[in-house]
Amino acid sequence: MRSTVLPFVLLALAVGGIAETTPDGPRADDLVARPQPVATPVSTQTFADCADVLLLAAGGGGERITSTNPVGATASALVRQYAARARAGGRSVERRYVAVDAPGVGSLKRSATFRGTASAAVTRASVNLWARGVDAGVDAAVASVTEAATHCPDQQVVLAGYSQGAMVMHRTLGRLAASAVLDRVVGAMLVSDGDRISRTRGPILGAPAAPRRGQGVSTARRAPANALPTSGASYQVWNLCTRGDVVCDLRDNRVAEALVTSRTYDDASRRPQLREIAQLAWDRSTGWPIPAPRVVTVSRIAGVPLSQQLAVNVRDGREPYVRWTVLEGLPAGLTLSETGLLSGAATTAGSYRLLYSVRDASLAAYSHPQPGAVDLTIIPAAPAQVQTGGGQSCQVRVDSSLWCWGANAYGQLGDGTRTRRLNPTKVASAGSWETVSTGGSTTCGIKSDATLWCWGLNYKGQVGDGTRDNRMYPQKIAGGYASVSTNYFHSCGIKTTGALFCWGANANGQLGDGTTDTRGRPRRVGDAVDWVSVTTGGTHTCGVRRDGSAWCWGANDFGQLGDGTRSRRLTPMRVGTAQDWVQLSSAWLHTCGVTTGGEVRCWGDNREGQLGDGTTLLRTTPTPVVSDETFVDVATGQQHSCAVGADRTAWCWGANNYGQLGNGSVTDAASPQMVAGEQDFAQVSASWLHTCAIRADGRSACWGANESAQLGTGDLVDQPSPVGVIQ
Repeated sequence: MRSTVLPFVLLALAVGGIAETTPDGPRADDLVARPQPVATPVSTQTFADCADVLLLAAGGGGERITSTNPVGATASALVRQYAARARAGGRSVERRYVAVDAPGVGSLKRSATFRGTASAAVTRASVNLWARGVDAGVDAAVASVTEAATHCPDQQVVLAGYSQGAMVMHRTLGRLAASAVLDRVVGAMLVSDGDRISRTRGPILGAPAAPRRGQGVSTARRAPANALPTSGASYQVWNLCTRGDVVCDLRDNRVAEALVTSRTYDDASRRPQLREIAQLAWDRSTGWPIPAPRVVTVSRIAGVPLSQQLAVNVRDGREPYVRWTVLEGLPAGLTLSETGLLSGAATTAGSYRLLYSVRDASLAAYSHPQPGAVDLTIIPAAPAQVQTGGGQSCQVRVDSSLWCWGANAYGQLGDGTRTRRLNPTKVASAGSWETVSTGGSTTCGIKSDATLWCWGLNYKGQVGDGTRDNRMYPQKIAGGYASVSTNYFHSCGIKTTGALFCWGANANGQLGDGTTDTRGRPRRVGDAVDWVSVTTGGTHTCGVRRDGSAWCWGANDFGQLGDGTRSRRLTPMRVGTAQDWVQLSSAWLHTCGVTTGGEVRCWGDNREGQLGDGTTLLRTTPTPVVSDETFVDVATGQQHSCAVGADRTAWCWGANNYGQLGNGSVTDAASPQMVAGEQDFAQVSASWLHTCAIRADGRSACWGANESAQLGTGDLVDQPSPVGVIQ
């Protein structure tokens, strides 16, 4: 969660009391913008510019007020200690200060010349004079907390005070006892509290700490204040009171000594106690789970599986007890589990705001629900699909028929011949096709009945029919498949059960079965049944699992596995720790992926700028593409990459010697370049030296190299910008 910088505000709240708001620091880049309402079909809610924690502080003891110490040295030091922990822990803090008319502690003496004991030195009249600003401070503090609750009803509240300021916070808690606002209070850090009562319920710190039976100066000389915590309250109070302090532990010690003790909490020798009390308050705060971040942005194509683990900011060890609850706005086809996993496949395109809450299910003290939101953009699914291979391309049309064109030396077009086709030709197999994948000189597809079919080059068993014979007609491999990916020498597919199978060449472990043995039929990859997508590269493979994690295996000479090494892997290895992956695409020596937030990250070979990070440096871990675009689909070619934005724009980067970037030139680019022409793209596919994409109406367009007629334009002319495929 980002730190939040809030504007400076002055609120005149009560006579003699002013609460002021100051930011954590001048970090304008950390401003949290107010999210805008999104379109129906659900009701909308705007999240205010609210920090996670309101830290309200008041000083006292006559300490000097400065810009550095807005409530005096002691209370300001306490505020800084807590805020530093919050910042390091990922929670934003809004600081508000209550100004208190607070004479110095010396005014507690009955006379300036009195030299006896502290108990004898203090009278009711002197306490009244010394505490004259407390009531107005309480009015200001209550007004500030109440106002904040109106604007930010889910904000945590932490109170802090020193001397008269501690009394202000003590009495503020008492005043709020009957208010619903009290449920939001985490606790109060009270240093030298004159309202401390005998045998107070909260812990007492100090060096040495005052005895529990002691009491504060106001309690001893005037009516006692409320015991804290109040009965039934969930908040905590931490008292920092050193034995013999004239304000919080009035006793028969020498008054001069008692005054010094009260004045020196910010001295170097006693600052560890301030740090300790701040740490206790911070620990209590982090027991209260908060969505991190408050608003998550997710873009997805309708019908494409989503698996997004929502996160919370909570103290270590409390995560298993956090529970998520849907409030409103969950799109059809998606579910949110009580453990925060957003999964499924949205069925209807549109913009949605999913509202949810989190709470600690095991501790009443931390049970205040905290809201969060997921802003979902569900993009209409492409009415068709196009895929590119080494020298051929294939398309599943709107009517579920399958057509291929281009190179056909090994029967990869599936029309029963080995004749190159300048125009699309229908694949010779009856039935409705759901998806197709073509890579190298091999093609595979899945029909509507979930049967898997493959054809074309088979000398490494990549067709999967148990032979090494090239196939000019589709061969039925097996049933029960949901997706498939094929490349030059191997293929992989995911069954409807979520199990992953691979077959073909395996010299680099790209089949993921722990061996380097070639497999002529599908071979199970591990025992997992939660695979949602798979992509095959030249000699490596990558996939995404249901929890949003990415995994790769096989050759890794150029870091294409993304695990930070260049070591070959015979079984799936996780790519970092991120769990926000939607889809991956593997090429010969590099890999790219798109995240739930619409960011594209790439890794591996980058000699032609195909990673899109503005450099030509090899990367062994995922590196963000340099772009502000929100992407929903990514594809990798031999030495170039392409992606489709949520606004249906198409972008490409990397090698461009044949115009495969589609921007009208043949100049390489190390960062995304917008594809030329009409921008209504729904899906893209990149291959060896050419690229194809589907438009929103189902028409396909291709660009780049065309020596094998892979562009489907009826000729052999290279094209540096999109040209419609002959229908």
